[in-house]
Amino acid sequence: CDHGLFVVQKGFDKTSPKLFSASCNGVIFDNAVIYVCSQDRNSLTNSSKIAPFFTITMTEAIIANFSYESSGTWPMEVMSLHYTSISWKVDWIDPDEENDTASKSKLEPVGWDGELDKESPTDVPSALSWKSSLL
Repeated sequence: CDHGLFVVQKGFDKTSPKLFSASCNGVIFDNAVIYVCSQDRNSLTNSSKIAPFFTITMTEAIIANFSYESSGTWPMEVMSLHYTSISWKVDWIDPDEENDTASKSKLEPVGWDGELDKESPTDVPSALSWKSSLL
């Protein structure tokens, strides 16, 4: 199986300088984890909280390309990641707009191990941190 680069676009924030430095220095991350989130809304309290529903885990990831875009009110950065293995974990949310509710279901994790060249989901690390003397 031949996988291409994984492209991420995100707003400029406090992680941006470290990500840029990692790109410039060729840092290889043991694990790179990306959380795609939704906002769970409580209609009784009219409050919301961020809840991850899609987790992407890459092993031996390196930022292959880093660029900026500024077409709106806030700068965006685009990163392309090269990796050895990748997996997806999805907590699917089925909205019921008629009743202003939603049901969640966990889908079976899927992934690809590039070293073994076979299907194999990767576990999400229990703790994440920056581990590099270059950053």
